[in-house]
Amino acid sequence: MPRLIFFILLLVHSIGHLQGAIVASGFKDFEKWNANSWPLHKWVSIQAQHTICLILYVITSLITLAVALCFKEWALSNCSWKLLGFWAATFSWISMFIFPSAFAMFFNYIGAVSVNILLYYSFIISDGWLVKA
Repeated sequence: MPRLIFFILLLVHSIGHLQGAIVASGFKDFEKWNANSWPLHKWVSIQAQHTICLILYVITSLITLAVALCFKEWALSNCSWKLLGFWAATFSWISMFIFPSAFAMFFNYIGAVSVNILLYYSFIISDGWLVKA
């Protein structure tokens, strides 16, 4: 049961990171959310910031989707999840740190942080308890 719950959390996490891609693509003009980066704004143009945001959030979403598929062994083997999970959480932290305004609500930001912590915990501290469950 924990694996099914975490599978669903990873799918939601993957979809959530697409918010940043939607904001960066300019598909819709959002009043409060933007793809402007506080650490990059002095060195790169707004268009470059939006491109970097789009790339980071899409990569994060795809890697997180791959981790979810590892749990179900639908596309990848179950043993691939630790490496992919590490990169999913790492790209998630990087994208959220550089582009914190790309998420639609603060609640989404807290949810993403929680999933990242759970990912790191599951393969660093607890030696992969989700796979064993």
